[in-house]
Amino acid sequence: GSQTLSSGLATARSGSQTLADGAAQLASGAQDLEDGAGKLNDGATTLADGLGDGVDQIPSYTQDQRETMSSVASDVAGVDTVREHAVANNGAGFTPMFMSLALWIGAIALFLVLPALDKRDHGERWWASAIRPATTALLLAMAQAVIMMVAVNAAGELHAANLLGLALMAIASSVCFMAINQACVASLAFRGRFVSIVLLSLQITSMGATFPIETAPRFFQWIHPFLPMSYTQLSFRRLIAGGGLDGIYLQTLGVLLIWTAIAVCVTLLGARLRRGRKPLPADNALAPTAA
Repeated sequence: GSQTLSSGLATARSGSQTLADGAAQLASGAQDLEDGAGKLNDGATTLADGLGDGVDQIPSYTQDQRETMSSVASDVAGVDTVREHAVANNGAGFTPMFMSLALWIGAIALFLVLPALDKRDHGERWWASAIRPATTALLLAMAQAVIMMVAVNAAGELHAANLLGLALMAIASSVCFMAINQACVASLAFRGRFVSIVLLSLQITSMGATFPIETAPRFFQWIHPFLPMSYTQLSFRRLIAGGGLDGIYLQTLGVLLIWTAIAVCVTLLGARLRRGRKPLPADNALAPTAA
């Protein structure tokens, strides 16, 4: 019995110690609670002061002002479109491309009815066989450009911003295209017409007249700056819609001049080869050799 009593007293002493420790922790927690309650009270006071200041800053509107703001908030936002250098119609937007195509196809047609080289023996120098057909083709190329301008401006209601500049650019383009097609036929005879059609196809896909050239395959982006129609259609577009004078016109004329010079050299080379000591065989695409 005494052993049991001794064990109970030990347990009681251990419980008393645990109770004392818990009471100490309770006292510490009560102190923390008191401190937190003080901070909460301070925060509530700060919030009340801030709300009071906010109420004082709220503007006071009259009845008319409230109605005006309500009307503005309920209206759908409107957008005003301002277009720079707008064209008269959709046709005017595609005209630059079709003008370039028409002039090139017209140049092909010229050397379906005219010889690229005059092979008749007039007792003249070899280069005269290229100059005589070129003179006739030059006049016809200029005439077709003028006729095209009259037809497009009258029937298509083009209303170009710079009609005179457009006509001059069309004439320059037509002369260049004529020279290129003469060079193709003079150097390759009837095969040159196929080369001309290939050039036409490449230019249609790479001139960037209907869609930005940046959306075209990489190959067409690469050849774009080397082909004349890339520049003629852009100059036509500027001259139709307006936009002021800038370097694109001089750049276009420079490109046309380079292509024309190359074409003339090729034509003269073809004439020389066909009138040299060992002339190339006669070809039905050229004028007959008989006088």
